[in-house]
Order: sequence, then structure tokens, then C-alpha cells
Amino acid sequence: MKKILTFTLLLSLMVGITACGDRKQSAPGNVKPTKAVFGVLGSNKYYFEDLKRKDRKVKHTFTVKNVGTDPLVINDVKLNCSCLKADYTKKPIAPNQTGEVTLTVMLDKLEDGHFRRVVYVYSNDKDSPFPLELFGDL
Repeated sequence: MKKILTFTLLLSLMVGITACGDRKQSAPGNVKPTKAVFGVLGSNKYYFEDLKRKDRKVKHTFTVKNVGTDPLVINDVKLNCSCLKADYTKKPIAPNQTGEVTLTVMLDKLEDGHFRRVVYVYSNDKDSPFPLELFGDL
């Protein structure tokens, strides 16, 4: 009986170890990577100048370009703060064409001082996600 229990325990342990192999995290929406390439015209960082709390919210639009050979599909923008909202091009972006990611910052949800927020854009680019950064001083 002990041999059977020991064997069962070892077998369960071996199955558990092999099932916990290294897995790459897939993009939300399970979009298969292609030869689309996510690019940003200009910088992937934006600094808001002369912010005033009375502005309540500010926006910045990043222009993205597909520099690959397959259509680029943006399937999600992950936000790390309730002070952010995002809107983005939902249709596939053809090669050499552009789309947009617009980020809105609700200033009334931020404390005074310097802020930095990074959002991640998920797409069918094999190197997804792509970071976009916003900075400012209140």
C-alpha cells in the first residue's frame, strides 16, 4: 500500500512540474502575432505643460503607424490608473497607414505634484505590448 501511495504521489508531482512550464503571456483578446509592426510617429512619451487643476481633464493623441507588411490590429489599451481613459483606432491599420491612441487624464483624480503614467497598447505586433507614457506637474 505504501508503494502505491508513494508512486501516486511521485507521479502527481511529476505531472504538476511539467504542467508549470514557462509560458509566454498572450495579448488580451488572443490576437495572433503577425508581420504587423507598431510604430509611433514622434515620441511614445508626452509631457503636459502648464497644467491647472481647473482644466479638470487633458488629452493627448499619439499617432501610431503600421510599419509592417500585415494589417495592424490594436485590441486593447491597459490603463494603470482610474485617472485615465483611452480611445483608439478599432479598425485594422493597413501597412504604411496611421491610426490613433488618445489618452485622457482626469486631473481631479490626481494629487498635487509630478505624475507619470504608463499605459500598454496590445496589438498583433509580435513585440506587443508597446508602452506610451504621460507626464505632468500639478
